[in-house]
Amino acid sequence: MLEIKLATIADAANISREGKLNITGIFNNIKTASFPASHPCMVLVYVIEGDRSDAQATHKLKVDLIDEDGNLVIPPLEGKINFKTVGSVNKMSASQIIQLANVQFKKHGRHAFKIILNGEVRATVPLEIIKIEKQQ
Repeated sequence: MLEIKLATIADAANISREGKLNITGIFNNIKTASFPASHPCMVLVYVIEGDRSDAQATHKLKVDLIDEDGNLVIPPLEGKINFKTVGSVNKMSASQIIQLANVQFKKHGRHAFKIILNGEVRATVPLEIIKIEKQQ
């Protein structure tokens, strides 16, 4: 069965030549003085792990960014993922990096990325949008 082993929001991420996942600037809140607020760049990073039996199928993948009322902040991100077996390895993993630019938040409050595999929410990554006072 597929599992999400790691899920976070950060400023940047990449995968090295050696296959190492590098994540920079992990955060879970955004502070802003006005709305709508636009965040210039962020990445959603997650690692999917499966076993040999997961290599037999194509898996549906969906990511929703929702506000505290359950409304979509951006259109759903959808795709498919396949695992290939390599030798006698029993566990397989895939690091996913989704770069998001200029995401607009209409209001403050709790938001979350929902990572959905084969129709089931497998991970939730919280993101708090905090209203701050304008500095004079």
